[in-house]
Amino acid sequence: MHIGLSLLQTFQHTHLSVTWFLYGEEDENPWPIITLNKDLTVKTGAGFEDRYRAGLISMHKVEDTTYILKMPQVQLSDQGKFYCKAIEWIQDADRSWTQIAHKITTACNVEIKPIVAPDAGTFSVFLKVSKGPLQVGDALDIRCSVNAQNLPGHFFLVTWLKNQQKVAQIGSSGVLTMFNSYKERESAAEVRAVKTSHADYLLTIRSARTEDQGQYHPETVSITAESDLAVVMEMKDAVNEGDPLWVTCLVSGFKGPLSVSWQHKKEGVSFSDVISLTHEGVMKDIGASGEYKCIVSEWTVQSNGEMKKANTQSQQKAIMVNSVVGEMSLYSHTPLLETTVNTVAKFECSVMRTTTNTSRFTITWMIGSQMILSMLFIIFYLAPWITDETRDRKGSISRMVDFWCRLWHLALLLCLTGLMQWDLCSGQIQVQIQKGPLYRVKGYPIFISCSVTGFTGPSERDFQFILKKPNMDVNMISTKDPDFPYGMFSGRIRNKEIEIQRLSGSSVLLKIADLLENDAGDLVCETLHTGGAYHGDYAAETKLNVIADTLEASYSGSPSQSLSEGDPLQLECQVSSQTFQHTHLSVTWFLYGEEDENPRPIITLDKDLTVKTGAGFEDRYRSGLISINKVEDTTYILKMPQVQLSDQGKFYCKAIEWIQDPDRSWTQIAHKITTACNVEIKPIVAPDAGTFSVFLKASKGPLQVGDALDIRCSVNAQNLPGHFFLVTWLKNQQKVAQIGSSGVLTMFNSYKERESAAEVRAVKTSHADYLLTIRSARTEDQGQYQCEVWQEDMNEDGTFKKIQKQMSSPETVNITVKESDLAVVMEMKDVVTEGDPLRVTCLVSGFKGPLSVSWQHKKDSGVSFSDVISLTHEGVLKDIGARYQSRHVRTLHSPAGNFTLEIGASATSDSGEYKCIVSEWTVQSNGEMKKANTQSQQKAIMVNSVESLMKVILTSRTIRVAIDSPVELLCRVRGPKVSLAVRWMFQPRNSTVQTNILSIHHTGEITWGADQRNYQLSIQAQPSDTRFILMVPRASKKQEGQYQCQVDAYQKDIQKAMKNSNPLAVTIRKPGRTTDLHVRTAAGLHQGFPWLRPAQA
Repeated sequence: MHIGLSLLQTFQHTHLSVTWFLYGEEDENPWPIITLNKDLTVKTGAGFEDRYRAGLISMHKVEDTTYILKMPQVQLSDQGKFYCKAIEWIQDADRSWTQIAHKITTACNVEIKPIVAPDAGTFSVFLKVSKGPLQVGDALDIRCSVNAQNLPGHFFLVTWLKNQQKVAQIGSSGVLTMFNSYKERESAAEVRAVKTSHADYLLTIRSARTEDQGQYHPETVSITAESDLAVVMEMKDAVNEGDPLWVTCLVSGFKGPLSVSWQHKKEGVSFSDVISLTHEGVMKDIGASGEYKCIVSEWTVQSNGEMKKANTQSQQKAIMVNSVVGEMSLYSHTPLLETTVNTVAKFECSVMRTTTNTSRFTITWMIGSQMILSMLFIIFYLAPWITDETRDRKGSISRMVDFWCRLWHLALLLCLTGLMQWDLCSGQIQVQIQKGPLYRVKGYPIFISCSVTGFTGPSERDFQFILKKPNMDVNMISTKDPDFPYGMFSGRIRNKEIEIQRLSGSSVLLKIADLLENDAGDLVCETLHTGGAYHGDYAAETKLNVIADTLEASYSGSPSQSLSEGDPLQLECQVSSQTFQHTHLSVTWFLYGEEDENPRPIITLDKDLTVKTGAGFEDRYRSGLISINKVEDTTYILKMPQVQLSDQGKFYCKAIEWIQDPDRSWTQIAHKITTACNVEIKPIVAPDAGTFSVFLKASKGPLQVGDALDIRCSVNAQNLPGHFFLVTWLKNQQKVAQIGSSGVLTMFNSYKERESAAEVRAVKTSHADYLLTIRSARTEDQGQYQCEVWQEDMNEDGTFKKIQKQMSSPETVNITVKESDLAVVMEMKDVVTEGDPLRVTCLVSGFKGPLSVSWQHKKDSGVSFSDVISLTHEGVLKDIGARYQSRHVRTLHSPAGNFTLEIGASATSDSGEYKCIVSEWTVQSNGEMKKANTQSQQKAIMVNSVESLMKVILTSRTIRVAIDSPVELLCRVRGPKVSLAVRWMFQPRNSTVQTNILSIHHTGEITWGADQRNYQLSIQAQPSDTRFILMVPRASKKQEGQYQCQVDAYQKDIQKAMKNSNPLAVTIRKPGRTTDLHVRTAAGLHQGFPWLRPAQA
């Protein structure tokens, strides 16, 4: 079965998810089996997880439209109707994904017939399980004993079943097979199956889970999980947009380490990840109004030192985020929007607020698509102190921000003239350039096409490219004029790094070989005018953005491997990109043999996650002998279960990053190649007829303490039908482990205890292969290893006699003690401003085990360090210093291993030295954690007060004016971005009393102390300062005197500073004595729009 879905039918960029369902006869609802999600990650349905992990369920996307479900071994429970459902998703402007369409295929009805077992023979089977009660984490033994007194020379295939599902199997020759999830658990030493004697078979689950309970025919096993883990969520029911959103999860009743996952959903959609913290304290899965869920898991330490999830509890709660802007409107006081030149056209932009908190607005005035005014940042709002009477008065102050602009004759006329020419004259000469914006990576080439149509005259047109920068236009290259380019491009043109390739007489291709950051901007392509009247558009432009190269690809495995023909090969490469734009990755594994002229592509996981095979590898891919798998987000695994002699050579992978341009074509923007692994393939030499040979292969070094050590023994037998082998591993001529001809395992000396503790494992993996694994090697495990193999024949009474012996070649294994390269480097700003967050990052490298961190601080050089906060290697926050108990202090642990200390609102007392103490931990043989290495570093930081950074200056160009002339006073405030309160004060001439004209409170309220009709107030927020402008439109002798402004700075309603400006004297003269001429430019008028005007009489 397959479904076909064409992406071309939807023009917008969309993603697809496909799910296979099973609808059994007794099912109330269809069961989801497996899903290939919109991000091409695989998710399994409830009840199918174990079979997916065991490789018994898989889903593959082939080419563009085919989605294949594979189930190598169906079960009786799989009977029913199979169908698949496709969902189409689109990413909205807020970067959230929304389902826009779905389709369901017709179903395939699958019937499963049971296998009828043959009649029982003359032997009996007994099963015995551990006596209860059993709890999660306890060991569970399931022993199977076979009583066969009258069957000499018998062979048995023994299978353990749980709820009629296979768990483990030991074959007649002793080969062990694990099923479903138990395969991974056996590899992780959590499950063990072994033949302990001629008639006894033992299945041990060293740390039982709740899913291990059930019927092991005919015994029933019950496993309980006792945990008092409980969670309760605390949060406000509503917050305002822009305010911090705090959600607290109160946890109780736990004993082990905890992990947490935070999730969020809006109404009508499912939960999505926000952020997670693992039980080791590592933050991951970093992803408004809606519902928030807190999922807390408790973890326990298993006997092998690994962590296991023991219990999970969750709670969810809704919150409302109120928008700051409730309504925005634009209207005019001129009904028909028609006016004459040099008259006033008044437009009013009203922003209705829904909160009383101070916030900022960006206001942009535009005519059509052209901006006519620069952005204004409004810091204050007007509190609801206006009465109904003043609200209704024309021009009165209200809860809105009003803007006026005067339409100037020349500027408006030029703008409209340009628009008319654009609309009326297009349609003949037409230049087209590749549609933007284009995103390309620094250091890589770019190709941009440009063409012209609708021209007459010569068939070959000349072109030139110009790069528009904010302050100037820079000539880049021309097909006609070699002196056209500016100096910044001329050298690169001479070196052929920038060139124009002519595709035809009317089409060219701009090539930039090595893109630089300075190449970013608006790129204009012009065709030169050949004379006569201008008709049409002679230029077109596109926006080019140059972004950083964040693509990374690496191979961290052994630089070389030596394999025998038929051995498995598995290689991994890590590929990631931090590009902010939406990009896709493709990864290809290559093989470069000694006789190859060029590297050969083996297999590719393409940008749409379809698999493509290289020439010569197609048959092996279809047979399952070559595969590529993506694990989590960054790991790409090449698997070759049986290598061939032709596979000898260097293996490496190449990663390519792709981006979809506005014309919907995919473009390669970056690529990386990893280092190579040199693989040697040794041919297998067949032994003579009637004999056998033994080969030993140990893990390639260098090996360190704690690494896994595999010692594989392979027996190659020719013309020995019905042969039996007794296989013994030797270290320095001393027995380590033995698997008998009937499959019975025997451990020797100290290895017996280590096998019981799951540290050592010996198993027959196939008819000819035997594997000894030391999961955590010690220094005493180094030495010379050999395999001793006896061929045996079975006597009539079922016993064995030895016939001939072969020894493998010895192989020496060296194991060294791990040396930690732990190193820490601190990164932080040298200076921060009071009230801003204080962040200190500790970059950690060279570690291999879990990490813990302690942060310390001292204010002065003469005092000792004191604790700020600590994070254990299990991810538990502790040791919060006394002075930080009531403050917002936290430490974060990134997946890369770096730690960050964050103090939410810094105070001047936070100045001083900070120390980061990082410790690396290792797991001992008893499962306990031990501190292995500690490194620290310290660095100083200064927290400047708001008051020390704030400056207030009062200036004016109109301090000596005639009566009835305007006076404009400018109070400039420089300093950090905080809420400001401003008080305008006036001291009349020949008076010692200073009066208050008006006060603007930090909450936005305005209080007038003088007659409001005599003054006008405006505020301008500039990048470098904030300007408060007080204007006296018609000055009289009463306004003669000394002016001053007083500014208070606030952070979260707490006053941090108060500064007075310099006093400024204003003189008012009688008219007629002198004439002052004040010229205000149009540019000045455009910058000086009053924010607030008083009511007019």
